[in-house]
Amino acid sequence: MIDLTNHFLITTPNFPGQSIYARSVIYITEHDKTTGAVGVIINRPIGKHIDKVLQSINVENPLAIDKFLYWGGPVSMDTGYVLHKMGKNIKNQAFEITNNKNTLSEIVENNKECDELFIAMGYCGWTQNQIEYEFKKDAWIVVPADKEILFNINPVDKYDAALRKLGVRHVNQLVYGDMTSQSVS
Repeated sequence: MIDLTNHFLITTPNFPGQSIYARSVIYITEHDKTTGAVGVIINRPIGKHIDKVLQSINVENPLAIDKFLYWGGPVSMDTGYVLHKMGKNIKNQAFEITNNKNTLSEIVENNKECDELFIAMGYCGWTQNQIEYEFKKDAWIVVPADKEILFNINPVDKYDAALRKLGVRHVNQLVYGDMTSQSVS
């Protein structure tokens, strides 16, 4: 299996049972065959805004950042996680996840990457070979991550936008085949 780091997982209609992951897009921050995978759901805002969270943890918010706070997944839901760029290389498109308050403070207070700021409560985690097993069950579709979808698209539109990266105009195409007259709403 390919390294899924810096990719989106998109749930399929075949996802088992009545899942909390239905119509989810998950950004994978880390994937390794021996340890598993880590990611955050990017299309589940929880009705709070980042500016309120920053106030509650005493982080100065000089830019008055007003972005959504997201539900990132079922693991450690009482902890906030920040997606931020890996390393100093501007061309590096991958992001990593941290729950370090100092990292968040540095990003916000130094006006770094605020257009590319994503904070979620909780994350998704898979043990060794778990995600590979789920692929065999046709639970996921994978596409390369897209910064525009991750940071700039309305949360309710992210699922369909991620599918469009594959040329899928409507989720029913995944079940019923080509539906040339249908389009993603």
